[in-house]
Amino acid sequence: MDGLILQLGVGGIFAVLIIREFVNMMAKMKEKNGSGNENGNGTLKDVKNITIDTNDKVKSLHSLHTKYDSDGKPLWYFPGSMLENQKQIALVQERTAGHLRDMSRNQTVIVDKLKSIEDKVTH
Repeated sequence: MDGLILQLGVGGIFAVLIIREFVNMMAKMKEKNGSGNENGNGTLKDVKNITIDTNDKVKSLHSLHTKYDSDGKPLWYFPGSMLENQKQIALVQERTAGHLRDMSRNQTVIVDKLKSIEDKVTH
């Protein structure tokens, strides 16, 4: 757990400390009120369950933040290889657009030549 706390952000550490202090306060209240106070016991159980749930969520976040891709970069962040792939896709699209423009120009030239031939034949 100590390794997890070291890797938490400031907000996560603050939340863990607040919950820990609240649990300690509830335990002291239970001692003062005696064991006959059911409301105090129920609240203490609720807080304990919340603490366990928070601990599980912190462990889950920690496991997400410690996974890396084949380049050694954390998976939590945008992978650099994806940017290179997107650049190559954009380049291919530009080339395709250039070829389509060339085809359109060629078809226009062909249509003009066919019209010219048709005009010569009909006159």
